[in-house]
Amino acid sequence: MPSRQYEALFLFDNKHRVFIKDNERLPVIVKPSYGLRYFSAIFFAIALPIVVIITLLVQFAGYDIWLLLPVELITAAALSAYFAFKSYWRWRGLSSNGQILYGEIIHSDTLPAVNGMMTNNTINRIYYEFTTPDRENVIHNVDLNYQGERLPDGRKYPDIGTRIAILYAGKNNHVLL
Repeated sequence: MPSRQYEALFLFDNKHRVFIKDNERLPVIVKPSYGLRYFSAIFFAIALPIVVIITLLVQFAGYDIWLLLPVELITAAALSAYFAFKSYWRWRGLSSNGQILYGEIIHSDTLPAVNGMMTNNTINRIYYEFTTPDRENVIHNVDLNYQGERLPDGRKYPDIGTRIAILYAGKNNHVLL
């Protein structure tokens, strides 16, 4: 389990502090209701309005919608479920099979943002490095886009050489804490 060196770590989200304290097991941060809430949000806020718009446009074009509407609804529900539960299973795998690894910030870049997609004109890309339990060295990056190069809680971005914690469950399933 993690050592008591967590006070010296930089956490990108302070709610993740529970992961790096000395616990016998990692906390479970997602429950099945998380997947259901996420599914509902995707289905009713994104998929259903698109289904209604497409169906109305097809009907205004003079076509019958008796088969189109059920097919669209089933497709929208299936895609919403896929994206919602994929996220749920990822976090469930992290909390049940994950372990805390330590790394450090090795590089930082400021890149221009794509116009109209971000509220800021730049994206700050932070590169970090850590070693997996299989002794493989991994270099990964995270893009941050907050005003004034500060996180939402007001802290400045970490400097090069800052120690960080990574919740690691596999090569393609890890998250920067």
